[in-house]
Amino acid sequence: MRDIVYGYKAISTFFRIAKSEGIIPALESSHALAFAIKLAERSPSSESILMNLSGRGDKDVEFVLKHYRDEYDSER
Repeated sequence: MRDIVYGYKAISTFFRIAKSEGIIPALESSHALAFAIKLAERSPSSESILMNLSGRGDKDVEFVLKHYRDEYDSER
């Protein structure tokens, strides 16, 4: 089984983390977060996942809203 996180899942995670945690992750970090969430869903609860966020998502907000505003509006 291949573990892949596609762009739409990264964008969804971008919005999810921004709303739930108040953190605006960079798009690169959004891909990693989406994978970490996917991994956590199938891992035992006794295991921990440590992840480092890099970059600044505030630089990506304009791009994300320009290209993915419909997804943002539908998640509100």
